[in-house]
Amino acid sequence: MTVAFIVSLLLSTALQAQPNGCPAAAALIDKAGTVSDDPAGLTRRLALYKEAIGLCASSSDAFNNLGDTLERLARYDEALEAYRQAIAIRSDWPLPYFGVGDVYRKMNRPDDALYWYEKGLVLDPGDQRTREYVAALRAADPPGIVQWRTIAPVLDRTRGAGVLSSVALDEQRIPFDFNQTGLRSQAHAQIREIAFALKDRFAETRSLGVLASAGPVIAEIAGHTDRRGTDPFNLRLAQQRAQAVVDELVRGFGIPRARLRATSYGRSRPLCTEDTDACHARNRRVEIRRPQ
Repeated sequence: MTVAFIVSLLLSTALQAQPNGCPAAAALIDKAGTVSDDPAGLTRRLALYKEAIGLCASSSDAFNNLGDTLERLARYDEALEAYRQAIAIRSDWPLPYFGVGDVYRKMNRPDDALYWYEKGLVLDPGDQRTREYVAALRAADPPGIVQWRTIAPVLDRTRGAGVLSSVALDEQRIPFDFNQTGLRSQAHAQIREIAFALKDRFAETRSLGVLASAGPVIAEIAGHTDRRGTDPFNLRLAQQRAQAVVDELVRGFGIPRARLRATSYGRSRPLCTEDTDACHARNRRVEIRRPQ
């Protein structure tokens, strides 16, 4: 069963299935649970779950179990679609979130796995297995990064007065070489957190973690320098650094470029004015802002 078939199945059966089909679908799901885990049994389960969806297109259990079966068969793209349909039906159920995380982990996509595991842990923080996966995936993160659940509220335009409109990320969190514009590899973890915040706050369907490509700019990536050097040099340097962050969000995490704006403030907005190394380091930063 292809991904396209799963989607078309949901759309067609949503119109045809009757509410009284859901008890019969539940019986099929129970029956599938008694089938063996060998290849022939898994094929039989697929047929039973498809039949259950045909009877009751609103069954999150059927889609979640379909995803689990497809995952066992290493049909990962189809499994992701089934799990996501389960989330679309019932967004407060952690199991399909964990299922998506498991699939991405098996596909060797650790960043995607981390995002979905953490989404599921919000709903079930006591899941020990998933907590261990998250700990392993975060083990290499440098200390002090600002995690996505802190960044996300800042980007929400619906928040009222008094809510911070930006998060400043210093050169320890998003490091560049001196007077250079290329990101160091250590910046990956912090940029990953920015991407997660964007996906969480501005997804077309938030539970699916897919950012819509159309629409207004949703985040300004602002570059700042310290007070040394000329205005033209610092404006150009800060612009190129902000653009490097945007480029990595687009290339590495699939954030639509049209939804982001790189801006330079050069040395015009210092956080401190002392002529010390500590102050200069504080002023060299990237800010994530709500668009003005």
